[in-house]
Amino acid sequence: MLDRVCTHLECTDDQRTALDALAQDMQEARPDAASVEAAGEALALALRGETLTLDQVRRHRVAMEQVRARAARTMEEMVVRFHAILTPEQRSMVAARIERGGHMPLPMLMGPPSPPPER
Repeated sequence: MLDRVCTHLECTDDQRTALDALAQDMQEARPDAASVEAAGEALALALRGETLTLDQVRRHRVAMEQVRARAARTMEEMVVRFHAILTPEQRSMVAARIERGGHMPLPMLMGPPSPPPER
C-alpha cells in the first residue's frame, strides 16, 4: 500500500521512510481486537439469555464508542503528521483527490486489518 501512495505522490526516499514510520505507528495504534471481541462476546452472551436489559446493550455501545473515539483521535494525529511529511504540491494532489470524492490515502498505509486474536 505504501508503494501505491508513494508512486502516486512521487515520494522522495526521506518521505518514504517517514511514511513507513507513520504506517508502523498506525498499525500499533489500531484498536485492540481483543477488547472489541470481548465487548461483542458480552453482548452475544446477553442476547442468548432469557432477558436482555437496556444496561447490557448500553455497556456494549459505550465500549464500542470508546474504541471508535480512540481510533478517531489517532487518525486525527496521523493526518497532521501525514500533512507535515508532504510537499505543498503533494498536499494539493491529496486535496484534489478528496474533492473528487475520494478518500484520504492515510488508511491505505495501514494495510489489511489485523486478524482476530487466537482462541
